[in-house]
Amino acid sequence: MELRAAAVDRRRCGQFISKKFNRKILDDMRRRIIAQLVTLIDAGVRHVILSAFGCGAFRNPANNVAVIYREEIEKRATHFDVVVFAIFHAGYGPDNFTPFQKVFLGFNGDDDCAKFVCSCEGFCTPPRQVRQKKC
Repeated sequence: MELRAAAVDRRRCGQFISKKFNRKILDDMRRRIIAQLVTLIDAGVRHVILSAFGCGAFRNPANNVAVIYREEIEKRATHFDVVVFAIFHAGYGPDNFTPFQKVFLGFNGDDDCAKFVCSCEGFCTPPRQVRQKKC
C-alpha cells in the first residue's frame, strides 16, 4: 500500500522566515501524522516506511516532527510490527537524520534492542519485536 500525505508548508504566509514552530503548526502536523497512522492501521498495514515528513523543502523542524511521530507511534505500537524511517542526508541542507535518530534512541525503553539499523542513513525501530526478542 502506498500512502501519500501533505505536510504543513512553512514557506507560505511568512512562516519560512520564522524559526518558531508555533502551536498551530504543531497541532496541524500532529493531526496529519495521526491521520497517516490511522489510515495505515485501518488498512491493516503492519510494516511501515516513513520519512522526515515535511522537514525538507517545507522547512518543518526535524526534532519537532520526530517527537510527534514517536509520541503517536507509541500510542499505536501494538498495531505495527516494524516502523522504518528512510531518511537520507546528502551532506548539504538540513540534517534530518540526526534529530530523528536522537528522538527514537531507546524507543520502548530498551537501549540495547532499540538501536537503529542504519543503512543509507535509514533506521528502523520494530515496536512489538523489540519487546519480544533479544537482540
